[in-house]
Amino acid sequence: MPAAGNSYLVLVTSFGTLGNSGNYAVSITDDGIPCTGAIECTPLGRCCYLDGGVVACVENLQAECTLLGGSWNDALDCTTPCPTLGRCCYTGGSFCDVQCVDQVFQTECTTLGGTWTDGGTCAEACPSTYCTCNCVGQDNVYSTIAADATTYPIVDNASVSVTINVTATNPVTDLNVRLDLLHTFDGDLIITLTSPLGTIDTLSNRRGSSLENYLCTVFDDEAATAIGAGTAPFTGSYIPEQLLSAFDGENPVGNWILTVSDNASLDQGYIVGVCLELEAPPAPCDPIVDLRVYITTVGSQPDHVQLHFTAPQDEDYIVYSTTNPGNDGNPDSGADADFTIEATLPGLLAGPNIWDAPAGFVGLPPVGAPKFYVVVADCPAQP
Repeated sequence: MPAAGNSYLVLVTSFGTLGNSGNYAVSITDDGIPCTGAIECTPLGRCCYLDGGVVACVENLQAECTLLGGSWNDALDCTTPCPTLGRCCYTGGSFCDVQCVDQVFQTECTTLGGTWTDGGTCAEACPSTYCTCNCVGQDNVYSTIAADATTYPIVDNASVSVTINVTATNPVTDLNVRLDLLHTFDGDLIITLTSPLGTIDTLSNRRGSSLENYLCTVFDDEAATAIGAGTAPFTGSYIPEQLLSAFDGENPVGNWILTVSDNASLDQGYIVGVCLELEAPPAPCDPIVDLRVYITTVGSQPDHVQLHFTAPQDEDYIVYSTTNPGNDGNPDSGADADFTIEATLPGLLAGPNIWDAPAGFVGLPPVGAPKFYVVVADCPAQP
């Protein structure tokens, strides 16, 4: 039965004979018989949608707004201006798969679980949600990124470990650790790092209390704030519980293990990614010990110098010369004024090599003063 104060929609679908025109009257009476086939009244609301790339507004039903691809609000009408458009950055199929869509409303971005920028466009690249995604491809940085939330789950009263394989062989002089993980109660967690030689270092021991996550967290001995003085999600650089200098001097090659142990019930999470930033002295260059100098002639006349030598490793090389017979044989990477750079030889492979000097021979009296040649790799010399 109709109730006072309610609104009802009466739908007239046919007037019998087609083609009849004129005014029709609808008479509604209460005959005491319950209604059948009632249609629920649907309120009008404000629909903000794009019309040729321009934000437009119309008051319509939610279903009609959906067909327009718009954003609908039943509490507003078009006297309230539509929101502006912006850029939405959201995660796609994997943690490091950052997607971008522009010309969207903030409500649409929220549905995607993304970050919205008012007025932004995808011409400006979206930042990675997780800082460990930025480790890939960096020099002396080794990382492992989870495929999804099930790769490294953090479950109650258990431990999960991530393996990071390091191929560098030079002794560690400094080490930083970047970490992204999601967990609903950080105070449950103990985080440790184990080197290939078995050294164990505690990075964080049940810090963060009831707060959540480690996001873009960098453990760094040179940071200004201790992890115990930080606040979750610990974004930024923090001194770990135990200094990472415990690894200094170790050969880093092999598998490093980052372990997260959950020491309570109810709250869980997962590791997104871990990366190790290594600082190690570069491998020293082996010296060239078999440099030989030949004079190439054209006819019976000397034309140019030809150097023969064995490169001890794949590297860029530099040819120096000097006319000072009293030199010490060390160009000091070009700092010795006695030496002149004759040529740079990029990308030489280890093994026998030949360099031909430009035509126009000098260096044999009476043409000119003798030249002394040195070939060095463009990297630190052996001590």
